[in-house]
Amino acid sequence: MCDGMSAFRGLLLLLLLSGFVAFHELEALKITRLSVPRWIENGTLESVTLDCEYSLTDKDNRLVVKWFFNDDPKPIYQWIPELGSRLVSEKLQGRIDMNFSVTPSSKFTEFRNLRILKPTSQLSGKYSCHVASFNGIDTAEGEMTVYAPAKLLRFNYTKTKSDRAKFSCEVGHVYPVPDISVYKISPGESEPTIITDGVAKVSDQDDSYRVLVTYEVKDSELKPDGATRFECLILFPGTDYKRYSSITYYPGGAARTVANVQYFGDQSPSGSQSISTYLGMIFLNVALVFGGTNRFENHVMPCN
Repeated sequence: MCDGMSAFRGLLLLLLLSGFVAFHELEALKITRLSVPRWIENGTLESVTLDCEYSLTDKDNRLVVKWFFNDDPKPIYQWIPELGSRLVSEKLQGRIDMNFSVTPSSKFTEFRNLRILKPTSQLSGKYSCHVASFNGIDTAEGEMTVYAPAKLLRFNYTKTKSDRAKFSCEVGHVYPVPDISVYKISPGESEPTIITDGVAKVSDQDDSYRVLVTYEVKDSELKPDGATRFECLILFPGTDYKRYSSITYYPGGAARTVANVQYFGDQSPSGSQSISTYLGMIFLNVALVFGGTNRFENHVMPCN
């Protein structure tokens, strides 16, 4: 009987404690939704809004809202509603729309967000929202990447010997480092084979990157009865952006250099494709299916 009463009292105490914790969590300051766009194309938007929604109670006085960028301990934006105080770091001076407010809003929510004007690649990174009051504190973070499409795609090969060739796929003025995959389609086959032994080199180039992938092809490893098609595909996983180029290679050919160079300028991903032939479009679809967009598998160069 005593054991039964002890168990009942223990259960009752556990229920009371659980109810207290649940009630306290309902009363505590809490971020309910963080809105940070994952991918934005450089130079295409007049502004982008990062929002931090939170729930408040009457106990949440002395509210302070802060935004942080990457691992900088100093906030890039701070708002204290009860003091009417708003501060912007030097990094974002002139880049924040100070007239923009949440609609609908209250005096404790109207300036909680960031509206960044003309977002560029330099503003890519991790954005953290910190909300604090005398009653509680909560944080949330999200990643935003402002990507810059490639302005150059150069795909070529040079016959280094009579029985082999060196292929190079170069991407210029791009941000961040994209996924680069190289495939081949042998004569009489429809499925591409990914080339995994390429060597990738990444270098800085005016706030962007230059990526060069090279690999060697031996004629003895190719089918001799026809041309082998090689493709270089670049993309940003999570976006619609992709560019690709192709070269048809005949084993046993004389020493020479063949180049396929495309300059994209400021075209958007929806602009003209590097190859417009029907065969090229079929290959792209097959390559995406068989290559996938895994960041660590089946790619010569993983995306940052």
